[in-house]
Amino acid sequence: MAAGLNYIKMPRSVTEYTLMKGVTDFSNLKQFDVFESGYSFLTVVGVPDFMTQLANKNAAVKNLQDGLVHIMEGEFRGLSGIPDITADAGTISNGTNELMIINNVTMDTSITVEMTFWERSGSLITNYLQYYLTGIKDPYSKAKTYHGLVGTVYKDPGPQYEVFTFLYYVTDNTMRKVERAYLLANAQPTMAPNSQLYNSTRGTIEFQEINVSFNCFPIIGDQVNKYASMMLQNDISQPNGSPRKVVLDFNDYEWAVMKGGYKPDGSGQTRNDGIVENTGLVKDILGNASLAGTVAEKYNQNMPLGNV
Repeated sequence: MAAGLNYIKMPRSVTEYTLMKGVTDFSNLKQFDVFESGYSFLTVVGVPDFMTQLANKNAAVKNLQDGLVHIMEGEFRGLSGIPDITADAGTISNGTNELMIINNVTMDTSITVEMTFWERSGSLITNYLQYYLTGIKDPYSKAKTYHGLVGTVYKDPGPQYEVFTFLYYVTDNTMRKVERAYLLANAQPTMAPNSQLYNSTRGTIEFQEINVSFNCFPIIGDQVNKYASMMLQNDISQPNGSPRKVVLDFNDYEWAVMKGGYKPDGSGQTRNDGIVENTGLVKDILGNASLAGTVAEKYNQNMPLGNV
């Protein structure tokens, strides 16, 4: 296959159809395999090293960093700022007429991508971003401090310790095949959105969405497509209960309410332990191999369980 086109979904052949020339054959839907937007994932490949060092020393910083990564991956709804590939043309002229020929192809590599998330009570995202930014440069002294790590852990601090790395990929509508992938390297957030959260009008009560922007360097190609495809398949194949698990069929999802834990009063008694924990039949099956085999046999034969 051609370089740059490996590991991503290839389009169907459309050359055998008339498409929309003349009478359109709307009885043949195979020719209308239209791109659908809105299917995208984000994986946080790397976090700033100096923030990881701080998290190892301080449980509050670790809670913020772990929470930020989990929200960015688990509540990701898409981003904006992916660059186009554009062509410039040079002019050939005989003094009377002109001809324009492409002589340069470019892609902007100094980009800003923007994502939107719901902020949590406790200002999880905003507090992390503020702590990160003020560690890179103190807003009053303008010194790089890493909140006490410069001069101790880091004798020669630099931007290599201050960046995120993201893997962003868009899939088809099956959420199983990658359409395009980008490795967003050297990503640095540009703002802690304090004004969005803390400017207020008494009586105006709203949930707060915040915009999070990152300056970054976009990388494309076969290797990026390969790892995006691997990451997607990894997340789909995760075991049930894993926070990375991507469930595509709602029939397979294990809803939290089924697991119970509801306590209606302060007695400490649990009224409903959930379907699994509160069903005697299931408890018996879990502890009795022969009984489990009987139930499985009836299930496979589409027979009612009845009195096993």
